[in-house]
Amino acid sequence: MGRIYLFSTFLVFTLMGCFSQKKHPKLTLVKSIQLPIKEPSGITTNNTSLFIVSDKTGSIFEVSFKGELIREIKSKLKDLEGIAFEFLTNSFWVVSESSRKLIQLNFSGKALQKHKIKGEQHRKNNGLEGVCFGPNNTLVCINEKQPKQLLKLNKAAQITKTFKLKFGNDISGICYDAVLKCFWVVSDESQKVYQITQQGKKVASYSIAVKKPEGITLYKNRIFIVSDYNEKLYIFKKPE
Repeated sequence: MGRIYLFSTFLVFTLMGCFSQKKHPKLTLVKSIQLPIKEPSGITTNNTSLFIVSDKTGSIFEVSFKGELIREIKSKLKDLEGIAFEFLTNSFWVVSESSRKLIQLNFSGKALQKHKIKGEQHRKNNGLEGVCFGPNNTLVCINEKQPKQLLKLNKAAQITKTFKLKFGNDISGICYDAVLKCFWVVSDESQKVYQITQQGKKVASYSIAVKKPEGITLYKNRIFIVSDYNEKLYIFKKPE
């Protein structure tokens, strides 16, 4: 009886250990780089370099994958919280949180289109926080919190589908994974990265030791995250 009890206790703790490891594993940090950018709030890539938007200046900064500044693209916009590169038009899409606007910019920083995105927003700083392109070049935005939502848009920037996000204290960035056909999102307040389905269901979560992570993008087997707090670029290994 004693042996059975000991074996059962060992089995329970072993299973609990395995479960906890799968629930909140940590991403492996490759490198962190200090950026010459004030309040980086979003990041994207065109597979040649990185593009980081500044909440402070409204500029887009082109940066190498090693964190080296290449150029600054100035705009007249404010409160920018997310950025996505569109390959079909060779342009950028950014979101302004307080005004709930989705804006297309060219490489000169000129606004080509502006769209007001409808939806719930209880406070000015709880609105649109990220943008990316999903399957079939579909525009996807996220609402930070109150409510946390994944928003799919049509070509006229109208919301066609809304999915509740039932994880994290907030959502501060999003990117699409064309290999796994899923989204990766980052939470500022929870300091976690989440892998989610195209319908916003959580697949996995990973802890990161990054204060105020504000943007996320993928390139090959790396995850790139920018921190608004210490103005750094963090490079992690993408989980296999």
